[in-house]
Amino acid sequence: QMKMFLTRLGEGSRMVVTGDPTQVDLPNGISSGLADAVATLKGVVRSDGTVNVSILQLFAPDLRADGNSTINVAVTGTLDKPRFGGAVELAGVQLEVPAAQVAVEDLRGRFELEGDTLRLDGVGGLLNGGKLTLTGQAKLTPRGLEAIDIHGVSKGSAWNVPEGLQTAANADLRLTGDQRRLAASGTVD
Repeated sequence: QMKMFLTRLGEGSRMVVTGDPTQVDLPNGISSGLADAVATLKGVVRSDGTVNVSILQLFAPDLRADGNSTINVAVTGTLDKPRFGGAVELAGVQLEVPAAQVAVEDLRGRFELEGDTLRLDGVGGLLNGGKLTLTGQAKLTPRGLEAIDIHGVSKGSAWNVPEGLQTAANADLRLTGDQRRLAASGTVD
């Protein structure tokens, strides 16, 4: 009965199930529906909805961010060994670092979470007015991002380099390493 009830609960619905797990009238060795539901849902945290990316400014004060992301993420496992799954979808996100004169507009794409791996899927937008595409992946660890391997291609981006001189540039760059030590390689022309 419990399984039937749980599988027919509509999307976006909320439910509170209470009961006494010691009150079971089933033969020994057969678990109750309540016990099965508790075991199935134990250790599962889900987050589905829309989040404004301006929350990133809490972690990077020099960043200006705006726009919505759609999240569909689940965390299972234990506190010692969490396992992530799901995705974060960006649509029309704006990012700016004024001190570096860097602006990313209309950022779109998907960040896939599978276990400890974060993958960029079809991520792109405009970098200082030029086309930007990003691919790659990184590992999520308790120490932060590791095994970063991100490939970025930018065409026709405008830069104020050297200061006072407007320059258009194309770049094909790869970032590797971890969040404490990143290495960049590639070409800028």
